Amino acid sequence: MPRWPAHWAGDVLLADGGTAFVRPIAPDDAPHLAQFHGRLSPESVYFRFFSPHPRLSAEELDRFTDVDHDARVALVMLRGDELIGVGRYDRLARSDTAEVAFVVSDTQQGRGIATLLLERLAAAARECGLHRFSADVLPNNRAMLRVFHDAGFDVSSRFEDGIVRLVFPIERTPRAREAARRREHAAQVRSIARLLAPRGIGVIAEGGDGVRAAQTLLQRLAASGHPGPVRSVPAFAPAGDTKGLDLVFLAVSPELLPAQIERCGAWDVHGTVVLATGGDADEAVAARGDRDLAARARRDGLRLLGPASLGLARLGTGARFEALAAAGSLAPGALALLVDSPGRGREALEAVASRRIGLSCFVSAGRKADVSASDALLFWDGDPETRAVGLVLRGLGSPRRTLAAARRVARRKPVLLWLSDSAAEPPATLGPALDHAGIVRCSGLDDLLDVAQRWLAPDGTPEDGSAAMRLAGWESVARTPAHRCRRPGRCDRFAARALVDEVLGASCAREELPDAHAERMLALYGIDAPAHEARSAPRTLRVEQDDAWGCFVAIEDEGRLTDARLVPLGEPDVRSLVAGAPKPLAGVHADTIRRVAALANDVPELASCALVLPSRPGDAVHLVAGSARVAARAPDAAP
Repeated sequence: MPRWPAHWAGDVLLADGGTAFVRPIAPDDAPHLAQFHGRLSPESVYFRFFSPHPRLSAEELDRFTDVDHDARVALVMLRGDELIGVGRYDRLARSDTAEVAFVVSDTQQGRGIATLLLERLAAAARECGLHRFSADVLPNNRAMLRVFHDAGFDVSSRFEDGIVRLVFPIERTPRAREAARRREHAAQVRSIARLLAPRGIGVIAEGGDGVRAAQTLLQRLAASGHPGPVRSVPAFAPAGDTKGLDLVFLAVSPELLPAQIERCGAWDVHGTVVLATGGDADEAVAARGDRDLAARARRDGLRLLGPASLGLARLGTGARFEALAAAGSLAPGALALLVDSPGRGREALEAVASRRIGLSCFVSAGRKADVSASDALLFWDGDPETRAVGLVLRGLGSPRRTLAAARRVARRKPVLLWLSDSAAEPPATLGPALDHAGIVRCSGLDDLLDVAQRWLAPDGTPEDGSAAMRLAGWESVARTPAHRCRRPGRCDRFAARALVDEVLGASCAREELPDAHAERMLALYGIDAPAHEARSAPRTLRVEQDDAWGCFVAIEDEGRLTDARLVPLGEPDVRSLVAGAPKPLAGVHADTIRRVAALANDVPELASCALVLPSRPGDAVHLVAGSARVAARAPDAAP
């Protein structure tokens, strides 16, 4: 059986904030597919097969599960071991078009499963050289018609023989990218919203440290007046009544965590919080692999906070609860605070209580195996009760995601960051990246809270010139329109991508882009830059693509980094990068920066490139010989 590419499988976030796992179908899925089909309602079967079809024959099961992952591809969506959706395409003979079809379990419809399958099938089809999908849909299957039209593809349709026939190119257009971005953002926000507004809470504990942590949490939860059910669930005995539990706290030994997470998935719980239960236990969890634990949780339909979390609290007017394994109490307010280290979390809780700073939310993320700062930031962006966000982090985790989320939030409210252990962060790019995102950098917990108080209650806060100056700097960024920089003319994205494909072929390695090819690519974006050997230059423009941080456009003066901005650039970013250029050449520098930024945005395979900018009128732009590299990127629909 042909092997499918590994990136075709992965965890996904559904429209309601739940999770699932998608992968290509396999022959041993036949029994699961038969059971899945048997659970479908007559209407769902009719919409899929256009006739009553109560069961699949052995021949159909073989055909549906034995595919070549090229001309015929099928993806299954799983929650735990249960199959909840199937999408497939079959290439039409001697054509670049494939017919696509979906079916989703009746109990799982409305969660965006068909949309996710369509996005991933389209990505797989593009890899296999296909350019269009076609689909036949019954006119009364309005939900499926909406899936196709809302995905952002340019769908054409006609009514023929009682069937709506759809045809559309599967190129990932800007409209399709925007539709996917909006869907993903909404799913992330709903996922965190459900964690912060649980209907019912369960606690599972075992062992001395675990029981003590659970007792503290239960006492604080009772004192905060959570309106829903709160149940202590035995770790080994039958669980009893778990109906209505949305959130379960786990204070158990590391070896029990996978089994307890599986139990939570079977109870249809939305999220689990793995509490900090002592140093030895937490180190053992880390040894087992936080990533594996998070993957287990997601495949069982759960979001996971932690490991090594103190819990979380919401102090808004609509829902109030303090589910924290730490003594004390919190006052309601407008500061949302996320801390990763449990030790720093206890310090932060004590500090806000002693200063009488009110919080809208408190999240102890622990080691951020699943729920991270970027998830919380996207929720707080639209939370009307949060006016400022504080982050106390040992590291940025996934810098690309965190900075993108922070950049979005900082347009409306200040994001205050203390990196309590920044030793692992790239020193050359960290400062410019944080400034570009509009983040207010803080030197410690007290400094972060000083700035927060200055913003939230300026009249009752002692004068602090440093805090006021940093907040003024943030406000200048926040007031600047977030529009991207002007896209210059004469930018041939398709020819540039074809050039990269020619160089990379089937390689996934980082490859040097020959100077002749690099000159051609730059020319496709209106940049005439013949290659010259590297030499000392007053001003150099660099593109650097980093898997963690994203793509930077940077300026070096005499070999020293002076500014770096994340792609896509805005006009303020262009002005910042141009600052310091000789005045007569500022326009030339700005135009070159815009063109290079457009190229880096359109062709993410461009891993690096260096251009010497002119220092005197009449000088030309030059490509630094041997500086251009390309590297295969994960497909746009991959996790």
